[in-house]
Amino acid sequence: MKSFIKITTLLIGFSLLFSTGCEKLNDEELLTDHIWKFKEITTNSTDQNVISIVAFVNALMTNSTMEFKKNGTFTLSMLNQSESGTWELSDDGKTLYTTDSNGDTDEMTVVKLTKDDLILQGEEVDNTYGTYSVTMHWTK
Repeated sequence: MKSFIKITTLLIGFSLLFSTGCEKLNDEELLTDHIWKFKEITTNSTDQNVISIVAFVNALMTNSTMEFKKNGTFTLSMLNQSESGTWELSDDGKTLYTTDSNGDTDEMTVVKLTKDDLILQGEEVDNTYGTYSVTMHWTK
């Protein structure tokens, strides 16, 4: 029984050591920790034109990457070209704002941000196609 108590105490000690030694990354650190690889873009639209556009964007974005740098800049690389701009994460980590080199700003909801997954959702309002959302999935 004494050896069981010793082993249990040792295991508890190790688990406390490892759990306190691993710091959780905050949202900005998760975002800038590595280069994100494009996985897919989806939409909630039922309009065939929007669905076709999203399918086309999926094809164009194959092998694209997005890098968020700690200095507040980003680089989107696709089709052997890159686009740069600035980014800002809201204080609560729920909204990502990006401004491209032309000064166009996008506001996206952070649906999921972990060390392995980044899911962003944006709402589009179009006179022809109405209001719909698009969701971009990125992976580590």
